[in-house]
Amino acid sequence: MDENIIKSQLSTLKSDIESRIEKANAQATEAGQVASEVKNEITNAINKWNETSKLTQDQVDSMATDLKKIKEGVMGAAQVNKSFADRIAEHDGFKSYVSKATKTSGSIELKSAGTMTNSASITDGSVNGFIAPTRLDTIVPIKREMFNIRQLFSVIPMTGNIFAFPQETAVDGVPAMTAEANDKPLTDNDFELKEAPARKLAHHKRISEELLNDIPALAGFLQTYGVQELLKVEDTQLLAGNGLSQNLTGIAAGALSDANFAATPFATMRELSAVADTTNWDCLIAIMGLLAANKHTANTIVMNPADWYITMASIGTDGHYLNKNLVFDNAGQARFMGVPISLSTSVTQGTVYVGDNAAAQIAQREGISVRLYDQDQDNAIKNLVTVVIEERLAFPIYYPTAWYVDTFANTKVAISTLT
Repeated sequence: MDENIIKSQLSTLKSDIESRIEKANAQATEAGQVASEVKNEITNAINKWNETSKLTQDQVDSMATDLKKIKEGVMGAAQVNKSFADRIAEHDGFKSYVSKATKTSGSIELKSAGTMTNSASITDGSVNGFIAPTRLDTIVPIKREMFNIRQLFSVIPMTGNIFAFPQETAVDGVPAMTAEANDKPLTDNDFELKEAPARKLAHHKRISEELLNDIPALAGFLQTYGVQELLKVEDTQLLAGNGLSQNLTGIAAGALSDANFAATPFATMRELSAVADTTNWDCLIAIMGLLAANKHTANTIVMNPADWYITMASIGTDGHYLNKNLVFDNAGQARFMGVPISLSTSVTQGTVYVGDNAAAQIAQREGISVRLYDQDQDNAIKNLVTVVIEERLAFPIYYPTAWYVDTFANTKVAISTLT
């Protein structure tokens, strides 16, 4: 069949269908119904369309487009129950056209309808790219310490690389009651210059400029949590640094321990049939007593969070909780016998630190800083930025024995007399 003839037939059929639909719409508007003869005319026109066979693919596509336009033009017209566009789509003649229409090389296969979902309906690009997500403008960090050990101590400035302080080490002779015209006793004091060297604590990160520019929250994240990473190591140094190489000397280095209970009244403070009967509360009382016997007043208790809740769970033989001497202030700070309790995972579980925080200070040579460098290694040619986070500090401990550091287990043994 000549292509021009097909086009002419299709054009005539299309005009015929449009004309009859307009006539039907006019009847629906005027009378609220459509004459049966008009319905038959539309059916016959569709059947004529269906009888046009052996179409090319382009011709079928064009015909389908034309029908779609006809349908869309009718959708806005007056309707009686269902629109004529819907009636045409549901008509057996039109359905027959869809199922029987052919092209020169074979049949036309139409995609069957299905439920629309993200995975089934969106194929060009990712779902997240197609559907804009709701996104926080900050980065959710991993959990870090809520309390840092430096909060226990006062911070003072220093110059140079050594914090030096003269310390009295001994007293020779003692004052005495003196009779009239007699010699007064001679006494003297010994001193030693102590030194606490400033140590550098630092780390760095290399980040692409694109990452810094594309994630606005990253710079603030590094300034906050990069510093927290530094302070976590500082916690360990202040508590247990051994003073060797580049380490600070921490408060555990010269502190009292379970061995210092020997030959004191606290060595037999609990006369029990089993060590397990001695509680962590007993240990804290004995430790504060031992410090007081050495002329120091405890004003700080630091322990691992796990030990804190184990201690809170201590009960007597009658089942009541043994936390009678524990109170909480208005800020929620727990205090045992008036001494505040701080929790830190930097303290090894099972170990307790009790002492006087005025017995040491942090001498800050260089404060904590966060600096960005684009001139480092090959940063310039790779568009990288080096982030350096660092500080320089010394930790002078004026009274090492103002602290007690040991395990609860060792302390329980030291203060218990087994029978």
